[in-house]
Amino acid sequence: MPPNAERLVQAWIDHVGDPPRSYRDSVVGLRHELDRDLLTDALDCVRAGRPRADVTERFREPVCALTDGDLVLPPEVEEALVTVHALYRELDAR
Repeated sequence: MPPNAERLVQAWIDHVGDPPRSYRDSVVGLRHELDRDLLTDALDCVRAGRPRADVTERFREPVCALTDGDLVLPPEVEEALVTVHALYRELDAR
């Protein structure tokens, strides 16, 4: 676990807010809300050593949107999503 994992998760939570921020995808124009608890849940899975299907599924849209340029995040928040997703993917690949 990276030593800055908790700081990154807090940056994500602070950015997403309550109610959560949303964005539109460029493919079909649907509005998507960011998932405030996604990174917290993912780190819980990493700590427990067990992936969860719902967490795997919840990563799909924001990661695709980030890759496609539909989701633009501040650098620290993007780092949070990318770092925690990489940790989770490593666990999910086992």
